[in-house]
Amino acid sequence: MTGEKLQRIKEIANSNEFWGMSSGEHLNVIDSLLDEVEHLKRENERLRKELNLVKAKSELPEEPVDYIPIDALYEINIVAERALSDDE
Repeated sequence: MTGEKLQRIKEIANSNEFWGMSSGEHLNVIDSLLDEVEHLKRENERLRKELNLVKAKSELPEEPVDYIPIDALYEINIVAERALSDDE
């Protein structure tokens, strides 16, 4: 929707339609542009945060990592499943 809205605004700005508009209509177009800029800023910030999260999660730890044996994880999973089923 954002791309379509921007495309429509570009078409209007480059056409005679824009110059034939009243000043109130010009203000509406400007208002739409400002709203779109704010939306794009928020979207950009959200994407930056997600990118930083992906970067942080993809880094290898610098300190030694204690590995948990798979059978211990299996037992933890069984206990968790039992606890969840008891809650229901």
